[in-house]
Amino acid sequence: FSRWHGALFIDAGNAWNKKSDLSDSRKGIGSELKLNMTFAYWVPLQLILGVAKGLDEAGEDQAYFNVQTGF
Repeated sequence: FSRWHGALFIDAGNAWNKKSDLSDSRKGIGSELKLNMTFAYWVPLQLILGVAKGLDEAGEDQAYFNVQTGF
């Protein structure tokens, strides 16, 4: 294991088919815990565990896990 680190984020956005209206943006907050490691002595990996909370009326809470590598 090389390094542990974390992140807090605020997110806003939406997708539009016609004219964009910024007041229709969805908003959310979240946090992530990240672990940098080397797999099999030569493959750099980053493991990410996070939670996100939608702040709008129909917003959802989500947990996620992600494995990624550089390219």
